[in-house]
Amino acid sequence: MAVQIAEAMKAGSNGDIIVTVEESQGSVQNVMETKARGADYVFTTPPVLVKLAQGGKAMFEGKGDPKFDEIRALFPIPSLTMHFVR
Repeated sequence: MAVQIAEAMKAGSNGDIIVTVEESQGSVQNVMETKARGADYVFTTPPVLVKLAQGGKAMFEGKGDPKFDEIRALFPIPSLTMHFVR
């Protein structure tokens, strides 16, 4: 599905927006990447992981970062996965 989103962004912007699709080890890594990525980082993760990261709980204990507070939902996908952008 990520490839289709990338293609739609390119087509919808007449080529002005190019999206690069990358693989990751999973949702926790996706959230942790917000610490190192720029403002245009879009990723998938269950909403609860963002809440845990922002609260410095569970697997994010001792790994807090102010950038976690900048994560906002972009759009939900049926079931559990949501897309976020920071």
